[in-house]
Amino acid sequence: MLQPFWSPGLKVPGPEAKGAIIGFGALHTRAHVYRAILEGVAYALRDGKEQLERRTDVAIRELRVAGGGSQSNAALQLTADLFGMAATRPHITETSGLGAAIDAAVGLAVIRMWPAPSAR
Repeated sequence: MLQPFWSPGLKVPGPEAKGAIIGFGALHTRAHVYRAILEGVAYALRDGKEQLERRTDVAIRELRVAGGGSQSNAALQLTADLFGMAATRPHITETSGLGAAIDAAVGLAVIRMWPAPSAR
C-alpha cells in the first residue's frame, strides 16, 4: 500500500503526513512499486474529484488525463478503472506547459484573448 502524501501543506490528512510504502518486502519488484505509485496517485486524484463534486454539486462526467502519466496506456486504464469512467488523453500531452505559454502570451499582449474568436 502506498500513501501519496508528498506535497507540503496538505490539509487532509494533515501537514504532518508523510509518503510511505507499507508492506514492501523482498518479493516485490520495481513493477510492484511503480504500480503502487500509480494507484496511490490515482486514488488521491479520485478523492479530489469526489471532494470537488460534493462542494459544487456538479457531477464530473468526463475524465481527461494529461501530462507524463497519460502517455502510458496502463496508467490511463488504471485511472479509468479507479474513476469508473472512460479516460481520454488530449493530442497534446503537456497541457500545463501549453496553458502557461498561453497565459504568458495573453499577459504580454502577444495575443489578445484565448481562445481566439475564430476558435469559439
